[in-house]
Amino acid sequence: MRKLITYTIVMLGSMLWNASAQEFRSTLSGQVTDPNGGVVPGVQILATQVETGAKFTTASGAAGQYVLPFLAPGTYTIIA
Repeated sequence: MRKLITYTIVMLGSMLWNASAQEFRSTLSGQVTDPNGGVVPGVQILATQVETGAKFTTASGAAGQYVLPFLAPGTYTIIA
């Protein structure tokens, strides 16, 4: 019984440790394509948070994909 209690405490402790590492921010990602569906690399992407005016930039990669990680929650406008 003592082993079971110790095991339970260790498991609960490890779950709490992992819960404290969760992130509240998010990632915005997409792909830039032309009107025919072809990918467009090297396009500058600007995301602006509406509430604060904070700006975040990136560029689309070789496959036209872009990623903006660690954004605070909110509404964003995106310009390519």
